Amino acid sequence: MPLRRDETTPPTDAPHTTGVSPDAVDAALSAAVSWVGHDVGVVRFFGELDILTAPRCTTVLRGLADLLAAETGVARRVLVCDLGGVTFLGASGLGALVDADDAARALGVELVLVAPHRPVRRPLELCGLDRRLQLHARLVDAVPGREGQLHP
Repeated sequence: MPLRRDETTPPTDAPHTTGVSPDAVDAALSAAVSWVGHDVGVVRFFGELDILTAPRCTTVLRGLADLLAAETGVARRVLVCDLGGVTFLGASGLGALVDADDAARALGVELVLVAPHRPVRRPLELCGLDRRLQLHARLVDAVPGREGQLHP
């Protein structure tokens, strides 16, 4: 099911590990989506980003990238992935972020990560992804000039 611009929470029908209920995925990782104009989508993840929840993360980020790509008349389309509420970032989560970045780039959308604390920033740095992905410590730094439009 594709995302719509008026949704504040992504659908729960993202692919999940066989034998694991979607409720378990929802309990382990949740997301909140907001928009800053027509050219910036912000998704905030809360919980653990691991082998169980990585498919949901990928589905949400790709869905938002598709929506942003459909916008016309804007010079720059940005998808901000705020990982400030993530308590654990595993290898599958790292892979999901790389996959989402690849998909976004193919659509002409820029993926920007917000990683304010060590449990998220450290795995990105250890794998060298801090050199491949745009990484910021604060949400306001990820969307310069839009501070007043960001919702806490």
